[in-house]
Amino acid sequence: MQLEQALTTRILLKEHHPLHRAVFYGKLFIGIGLVFVILSLSVLFIGMRWMEDSLFPVHIPLWVIGVLCGTGVGGGVWLIVSGLRDVQRIWNRNHGQQQFPSSPWLWDYPWQAWGVTDNFLKSALRSLVALILFSLFLSPFHWIAFAWEERSFFWQGIVGLLDLVIILSVGDRFVMKLKQYLRYGNSQLEFHDFPFFLGNPLSLTLKNVPSTISTLHLTLRCIEEAYLSDNTSQNTQSVVVCYQIYQDSQMIEQGDVHAGADLDLLWMLPEDPTLSSTPSERPATYWELEVTAEQQDVNYQSRFLLPIYAEPVEFT
Repeated sequence: MQLEQALTTRILLKEHHPLHRAVFYGKLFIGIGLVFVILSLSVLFIGMRWMEDSLFPVHIPLWVIGVLCGTGVGGGVWLIVSGLRDVQRIWNRNHGQQQFPSSPWLWDYPWQAWGVTDNFLKSALRSLVALILFSLFLSPFHWIAFAWEERSFFWQGIVGLLDLVIILSVGDRFVMKLKQYLRYGNSQLEFHDFPFFLGNPLSLTLKNVPSTISTLHLTLRCIEEAYLSDNTSQNTQSVVVCYQIYQDSQMIEQGDVHAGADLDLLWMLPEDPTLSSTPSERPATYWELEVTAEQQDVNYQSRFLLPIYAEPVEFT
């Protein structure tokens, strides 16, 4: 086992997906979702009236209008559900802070005391659903680009470019996650304690190390999310970015890894209480363990959220 020195430098993780991607949430999500649903249903109703009364020379098939409006309704419903979840999260946080102020791990995230699973199959299914939804959304534009009487090479190029972007992003992620699941199964990490406290040992077990892996790279990091403002306007929250504010790495080489066995891991956590997890906040601070192994056919990569908190202060 090879240990690397811990780093406390603040580093922007450009390719890292934040825990919470939206800069607005809660009731605003619900309001925007309602607007999407109302506008989409209104457009559908108007489109059906046009087709029925022939008041305008509309030559767009009703299914095109239906798909576009259905996508708008679906997106609106998703925003409403996400907003309701945020409202519930905020209520749980406020209620938990009042009832258990010194035990945030009981209310700020749905932790499982035994451990955590990186579900490759679930990630693959999510990517597949996203791919299907994007395909449905683009189907009217395919009709406009390739079947409409006034089609042009310009619109065909635009639609073709959108197809390529979706295939290279969503489609590639679906294939990658499916390959990982078929090759390695789901990845599990077992907690020896719950929660873990800063300044104390972090003891974990990586379950069932895949049989084809000989060398593992493990990175323990604390991530702080932040709102990055648009440079063209003042105080405009435009995107959520991730900063690594603490990092400690290990490399477990061939000989220390026993294929198919469980692998015990150990770190000594820093004592800095400002690194305590706050996953229910916006923006959030949280800890994760990234486990990677480069393989010739399918790389192994898992990320696990960890319940790491500042130790409660006891007053006497």
